[in-house]
Amino acid sequence: MEQKNKNRSPFRVVFVSGLVAGAVYLALEMILAAMTSPGDMLAPPRMIAGILVGNDAPRHSESSVAFVLISALFVHFTLSVTYTGILFAFVQRIKSKTLVMLGGIAMGLVLYLINFYAFTEIFFWFESARNWMSLVGHLVFGFVAGLMISRMYTPEPEDTETVERREEKKTVKEREKELV
Repeated sequence: MEQKNKNRSPFRVVFVSGLVAGAVYLALEMILAAMTSPGDMLAPPRMIAGILVGNDAPRHSESSVAFVLISALFVHFTLSVTYTGILFAFVQRIKSKTLVMLGGIAMGLVLYLINFYAFTEIFFWFESARNWMSLVGHLVFGFVAGLMISRMYTPEPEDTETVERREEKKTVKEREKELV
C-alpha cells in the first residue's frame, strides 16, 4: 500500500530522490567510462571534483584518490539534490506519474546542455566529456529523479474552498470583460 504525503515532507522527497538519482548517475558514468576507456573509471569523479578543487583534479591522475572522491561526492550530491529540488518545484502539482518522469527526462536534457555547452566556458575540462555517455547519464538522472518523486510524493487534492474561490475569480473576470 502506498503511503501518502503525511510523513513525507517535500524536503525529504527531494533529498532522497536527489541522492538516489545522483548515485545511479555516478555509477552509470563510472561504468561507461570503464567500458570505453579501460582503467579510467575515476575520470567522471575527477572531473566533478575539479569544480571544487580546480582543474588539477581532472588532469592529474596522481591526485589523491580519497581527496578526489570526497570532493566529487560532495559536489555531485549537492548538485543532484539541488537539481532534483528544481525538478520538484516544477512537477509537484502534476498528478500523472508518467508526466513527472518525462519532466525529469526533459530536465536531464537541459542539464546536459547547460553542463556541457554553457559551463564549459568556466570548467573547460568538461568539454572532453561532451558525448553520448554523458547525455545518456543526464537523461537517466532526470528519469530516476522523476521516478523517485512520483513514487514518494502524491499531490494533495485541492480542497473545495480553493476550487470555489478560483471559480469565483473566473466569474468576476468574465463579468468585467462583459462590462468593457
